[in-house]
Amino acid sequence: MKKHIQGILFIIALVAVIGCSMTACSGGGGSNGSGGSNSSDYIFDEPTGTIIKYIGAGGNVTIPTKINGKSVITIGKQAFQVCTSLTSVTIPNSVTTIGDEAFDRCTSLKSVTIPNSVTSIGGLAFLGCTSLISVTIPNSVTSIGGSAFIRCTGLTSVTIPNSVTSIGGQTFYGCNNLASVTIGSSVTSIGNDAFARCTSLTSITIPNSVTSIGGWAFNDCTSLTSITIPFVGATLNGASDTYFGYIFAPSSGATGMVVPESVKTVIITGGNSIRAEAFYFCRGLTSVTIPNSVTSIGEKAFSDCSGLTSVTIPNSVTSIGEKAFSDCSGLRSVTIGNSVTSIGEKAFYGCSGLTSITIPNSVTSIGEYAFGYGPDLTSVTFQGTIPSSGFHNLAFGNALDYGLNLRISFYASNSTNGTPGTYTRVSGGTTWTRQS
Repeated sequence: MKKHIQGILFIIALVAVIGCSMTACSGGGGSNGSGGSNSSDYIFDEPTGTIIKYIGAGGNVTIPTKINGKSVITIGKQAFQVCTSLTSVTIPNSVTTIGDEAFDRCTSLKSVTIPNSVTSIGGLAFLGCTSLISVTIPNSVTSIGGSAFIRCTGLTSVTIPNSVTSIGGQTFYGCNNLASVTIGSSVTSIGNDAFARCTSLTSITIPNSVTSIGGWAFNDCTSLTSITIPFVGATLNGASDTYFGYIFAPSSGATGMVVPESVKTVIITGGNSIRAEAFYFCRGLTSVTIPNSVTSIGEKAFSDCSGLTSVTIPNSVTSIGEKAFSDCSGLRSVTIGNSVTSIGEKAFYGCSGLTSITIPNSVTSIGEYAFGYGPDLTSVTFQGTIPSSGFHNLAFGNALDYGLNLRISFYASNSTNGTPGTYTRVSGGTTWTRQS
């Protein structure tokens, strides 16, 4: 009985010692010195080469390449978790994996050196490392887990190398001082909320390698003014969630209601179409670049983008949908590419700032009120011989006045084809005159 009691007391004492050791790095001791080079600072699993727990004093830590003669291969799950006295860490080139939550809430960690041997960074690996200002991710890393750098509020810049193929959900969520992001050319997917609440981010370029972007990926990025995207919506050439606002906040309403007002410039670099209502009600948008890969612009695609001042529709586009640019009251300049064959009903209706337009010879149909309610439209250059069957009498007018006689100017008596030339009128007038 006596021996049994002694055994129990020994186990209790051992657990107490281990417990004290495992919390040693949180106590702040050694924060001005250097720790972590000694094997005794780690609980280490020799068969797998995994650091299970760091029990040193913190401060500036250099993890040894070997412990007890065995190579350190993995920094295990929660190995340095809540080590608040840790100020810097150098990871040896024997390590290939940084586990989930490995440096979770190491709030004093300012510097981390990740070697070229590391191939994966686990989820929540650096969660809440609020003192971390910058991090260099080496070209060896192929995956970054979800929430890997979530709420690293001190982080100001990050470069994701070409080796990385995916950015997990919430990877940089809440990094509110992150002002510069470079995404490598091998990334194919960006997860939900990946850069949400990065309120200092002013511009972002997403490479053409990306084929899917999660919902809320850039939610609440309130300083974002310019974005370059390889397509519009959730997926490249997708059939659903094809509106610009999806990457800010998936919504069934007007996309402009969820896009930050700060966004002024959008450069699209790929995709075969701009679908219906893709940029509807994006009133803060002043400039959009449509790539040569796009063949169609859908119904109300840019409707009510009142801040948009100019647009160039590339030669690849063959159709402009109904109300595609309706009520773009700030639009002053429109260039229509020479492959467009149809301009839909009310496509440019209510573009009250538009003063001139050139219709290329590729156009074979113009819908009702396509350029209606354009009181300042005083010059139309008609380059083709559009059949009268494809031209609506009120294409340049409305039910009251503007441009009701334009068809008469386009078509000579007994003619079924229009006469190319430049037609002008007095602002607000109804009579058009062919100048040349």
